[in-house]
Amino acid sequence: MVEKNLLRAAPLLPVLLVLPLLIFLGGLSAQTATPFETLNIGLRCVANTNRNVFHDFWAPGRGVDAFIGTPFYYGTVQAGFHTFPFYGRKTDISDFQTVFVYLKWGKRWSLLNELCWFGLVGVGGNIMIFETEWRYSRYESELGMSLDSGVSYTVHGNMAINFSGSYNIIFTSKQIRLMFLSAGVSYSLSTPGWLKAFLE
Repeated sequence: MVEKNLLRAAPLLPVLLVLPLLIFLGGLSAQTATPFETLNIGLRCVANTNRNVFHDFWAPGRGVDAFIGTPFYYGTVQAGFHTFPFYGRKTDISDFQTVFVYLKWGKRWSLLNELCWFGLVGVGGNIMIFETEWRYSRYESELGMSLDSGVSYTVHGNMAINFSGSYNIIFTSKQIRLMFLSAGVSYSLSTPGWLKAFLE
Protein backbone atom coordinates (compact mmCIF):
# COMPACT_ATOMS: atom_id res chain seq x y z
CA MET A 1 0.00 0.00 0.00
CA VAL A 2 2.78 2.46 0.93
CA GLU A 3 4.72 1.75 -2.27
CA LYS A 4 1.59 2.22 -4.40
CA ASN A 5 0.82 5.56 -2.74
CA LEU A 6 4.39 6.77 -3.32
CA LEU A 7 4.22 5.79 -6.97
CA ARG A 8 0.95 7.64 -7.41
CA ALA A 9 2.31 10.75 -5.71
CA ALA A 10 5.70 10.72 -7.43
CA PRO A 11 4.74 12.80 -10.52
CA LEU A 12 3.53 15.65 -8.29
CA LEU A 13 6.37 15.64 -5.77
CA PRO A 14 8.76 17.90 -7.76
CA VAL A 15 6.01 20.49 -8.17
CA LEU A 16 5.10 20.37 -4.50
CA LEU A 17 8.71 20.79 -3.46
CA VAL A 18 9.58 23.77 -5.68
CA LEU A 19 6.20 25.53 -5.62
CA PRO A 20 6.67 27.42 -2.31
CA LEU A 21 10.12 28.65 -3.43
CA LEU A 22 8.87 29.81 -6.82
CA ILE A 23 5.93 31.64 -5.29
CA PHE A 24 8.21 33.35 -2.77
CA LEU A 25 10.60 34.49 -5.49
CA GLY A 26 7.68 35.59 -7.64
CA GLY A 27 6.34 37.65 -4.76
CA LEU A 28 9.61 39.59 -4.68
CA SER A 29 9.33 40.59 -8.34
CA ALA A 30 7.68 43.80 -9.48
CA GLN A 31 3.89 43.77 -9.59
CA THR A 32 2.65 44.60 -13.10
CA ALA A 33 -1.13 44.56 -12.51
CA THR A 34 -2.97 47.17 -10.48
CA PRO A 35 -4.35 45.69 -7.24
CA PHE A 36 -8.04 44.70 -7.55
CA GLU A 37 -8.13 45.94 -11.16
CA THR A 38 -9.79 42.78 -12.51
CA LEU A 39 -11.82 39.82 -11.28
CA ASN A 40 -11.20 36.28 -12.49
CA ILE A 41 -14.21 34.02 -11.92
CA GLY A 42 -13.91 30.29 -12.49
CA LEU A 43 -15.60 26.91 -12.22
CA ARG A 44 -13.82 23.55 -12.37
CA CYS A 45 -14.59 19.84 -12.14
CA VAL A 46 -12.49 18.10 -9.47
CA ALA A 47 -11.36 14.48 -9.06
CA ASN A 48 -9.51 12.97 -6.09
CA THR A 49 -6.60 10.99 -7.55
CA ASN A 50 -4.52 9.56 -4.67
CA ARG A 51 -5.31 6.59 -2.45
CA ASN A 52 -4.27 5.98 1.17
CA VAL A 53 -5.68 4.49 4.40
CA PHE A 54 -8.53 7.03 4.38
CA HIS A 55 -9.72 5.58 1.07
CA ASP A 56 -9.98 2.11 2.59
CA PHE A 57 -13.10 3.45 4.33
CA TRP A 58 -14.45 6.00 1.84
CA ALA A 59 -14.59 6.11 -1.95
CA PRO A 60 -14.37 9.58 -3.54
CA GLY A 61 -16.90 10.98 -5.98
CA ARG A 62 -16.50 13.85 -8.44
CA GLY A 63 -16.73 17.42 -7.20
CA VAL A 64 -16.72 21.05 -8.24
CA ASP A 65 -14.54 24.04 -7.41
CA ALA A 66 -15.70 27.66 -7.69
CA PHE A 67 -13.40 30.63 -7.18
CA ILE A 68 -12.91 34.35 -7.67
CA GLY A 69 -9.46 35.92 -7.87
CA THR A 70 -7.94 39.37 -8.25
CA PRO A 71 -4.48 40.95 -8.50
CA PHE A 72 -3.06 41.88 -5.12
CA TYR A 73 -0.19 44.22 -4.16
CA TYR A 74 2.13 41.27 -4.76
CA GLY A 75 0.83 38.30 -6.69
CA THR A 76 -2.85 37.43 -6.73
CA VAL A 77 -5.39 36.39 -4.13
CA GLN A 78 -8.15 33.87 -4.66
CA ALA A 79 -11.17 32.94 -2.57
CA GLY A 80 -13.52 30.07 -3.19
CA PHE A 81 -14.66 26.62 -2.21
CA HIS A 82 -14.66 23.09 -3.52
CA THR A 83 -17.11 20.40 -2.60
CA PHE A 84 -17.26 16.69 -3.33
CA PRO A 85 -18.81 13.51 -1.88
CA PHE A 86 -17.23 10.51 -0.21
CA TYR A 87 -19.13 7.22 -0.04
CA GLY A 88 -18.73 4.74 2.81
CA ARG A 89 -17.35 1.42 1.63
CA LYS A 90 -19.35 -0.46 4.29
CA THR A 91 -22.97 -0.14 5.36
CA ASP A 92 -21.97 1.03 8.86
CA ILE A 93 -19.78 3.86 7.50
CA SER A 94 -21.70 7.03 6.70
CA ASP A 95 -21.42 8.83 3.37
CA PHE A 96 -20.48 12.50 3.68
CA GLN A 97 -20.15 15.69 1.65
CA THR A 98 -17.08 17.81 2.24
CA VAL A 99 -16.82 21.55 1.63
CA PHE A 100 -13.42 23.26 1.73
CA VAL A 101 -13.69 27.07 1.92
CA TYR A 102 -10.33 28.68 1.19
CA LEU A 103 -8.25 31.81 0.73
CA LYS A 104 -5.13 31.48 -1.44
CA TRP A 105 -2.22 33.62 -2.55
CA GLY A 106 0.11 33.00 -5.46
CA LYS A 107 1.71 34.12 -8.71
CA ARG A 108 1.21 33.74 -12.44
CA TRP A 109 3.99 33.45 -15.00
CA SER A 110 3.55 33.92 -18.75
CA LEU A 111 4.89 30.98 -20.76
CA LEU A 112 3.84 31.29 -24.40
CA ASN A 113 1.50 33.95 -25.75
CA GLU A 114 -1.88 33.01 -24.21
CA LEU A 115 -0.47 30.27 -21.97
CA CYS A 116 0.52 30.92 -18.36
CA TRP A 117 1.52 28.87 -15.34
CA PHE A 118 0.25 29.59 -11.83
CA GLY A 119 1.09 28.48 -8.32
CA LEU A 120 -0.90 29.07 -5.14
CA VAL A 121 -0.69 28.34 -1.42
CA GLY A 122 -3.79 28.53 0.73
CA VAL A 123 -5.51 27.92 4.03
CA GLY A 124 -9.14 27.29 4.80
CA GLY A 125 -11.80 25.46 6.73
CA ASN A 126 -12.98 21.98 5.82
CA ILE A 127 -16.55 21.02 6.73
CA MET A 128 -17.75 17.41 6.62
CA ILE A 129 -21.51 16.88 6.47
CA PHE A 130 -22.38 13.24 7.20
CA GLU A 131 -25.51 11.64 5.84
CA THR A 132 -26.16 9.96 9.18
CA GLU A 133 -24.78 10.65 12.63
CA TRP A 134 -21.10 9.68 12.75
CA ARG A 135 -19.26 9.58 16.05
CA TYR A 136 -22.02 11.49 17.84
CA SER A 137 -22.42 14.23 15.24
CA ARG A 138 -23.42 14.84 11.62
CA TYR A 139 -20.94 17.69 11.26
CA GLU A 140 -17.20 18.05 11.64
CA SER A 141 -15.00 21.04 10.79
CA GLU A 142 -11.22 21.27 10.68
CA LEU A 143 -8.50 23.58 9.42
CA GLY A 144 -6.79 22.73 6.17
CA MET A 145 -4.09 23.93 3.77
CA SER A 146 -3.37 23.44 0.10
CA LEU A 147 -0.67 23.75 -2.55
CA ASP A 148 -1.87 24.30 -6.12
CA SER A 149 -0.14 24.35 -9.49
CA GLY A 150 -1.53 24.51 -13.00
CA VAL A 151 -1.77 26.15 -16.40
CA SER A 152 -4.28 28.53 -17.93
CA TYR A 153 -4.82 29.10 -21.65
CA THR A 154 -6.83 32.03 -23.02
CA VAL A 155 -9.05 30.67 -25.78
CA HIS A 156 -11.06 33.79 -26.66
CA GLY A 157 -11.05 37.31 -25.30
CA ASN A 158 -11.42 37.07 -21.53
CA MET A 159 -12.28 33.35 -21.51
CA ALA A 160 -9.67 30.77 -20.47
CA ILE A 161 -9.47 27.05 -19.82
CA ASN A 162 -7.61 25.82 -16.73
CA PHE A 163 -5.93 22.56 -15.73
CA SER A 164 -4.46 22.16 -12.26
CA GLY A 165 -3.34 19.82 -9.54
CA SER A 166 -3.54 20.39 -5.79
CA TYR A 167 -2.35 18.76 -2.60
CA ASN A 168 -4.55 19.26 0.46
CA ILE A 169 -3.95 18.44 4.11
CA ILE A 170 -6.92 18.37 6.50
CA PHE A 171 -5.85 18.62 10.14
CA THR A 172 -8.07 15.98 11.71
CA SER A 173 -6.69 13.90 14.60
CA LYS A 174 -5.18 11.71 11.88
CA GLN A 175 -4.34 14.02 9.02
CA ILE A 176 -6.19 13.46 5.74
CA ARG A 177 -3.97 14.02 2.72
CA LEU A 178 -5.70 14.38 -0.63
CA MET A 179 -4.50 15.06 -4.16
CA PHE A 180 -6.80 16.47 -6.81
CA LEU A 181 -6.82 17.09 -10.54
CA SER A 182 -9.20 19.69 -11.92
CA ALA A 183 -10.24 21.18 -15.24
CA GLY A 184 -12.56 24.06 -16.01
CA VAL A 185 -13.08 27.54 -17.37
CA SER A 186 -12.60 31.07 -16.07
CA TYR A 187 -13.67 34.53 -17.18
CA SER A 188 -11.94 37.86 -16.45
CA LEU A 189 -13.69 41.21 -16.18
CA SER A 190 -12.98 44.69 -14.87
CA THR A 191 -13.75 45.15 -11.20
CA PRO A 192 -16.80 47.42 -10.67
CA GLY A 193 -15.76 50.80 -9.27
CA TRP A 194 -17.75 50.45 -6.06
CA LEU A 195 -16.21 47.05 -5.31
CA LYS A 196 -12.68 48.21 -6.11
CA ALA A 197 -13.11 51.18 -3.75
CA PHE A 198 -14.33 48.82 -1.03
CA LEU A 199 -11.41 46.41 -1.46
CA GLU A 200 -8.85 49.20 -1.43
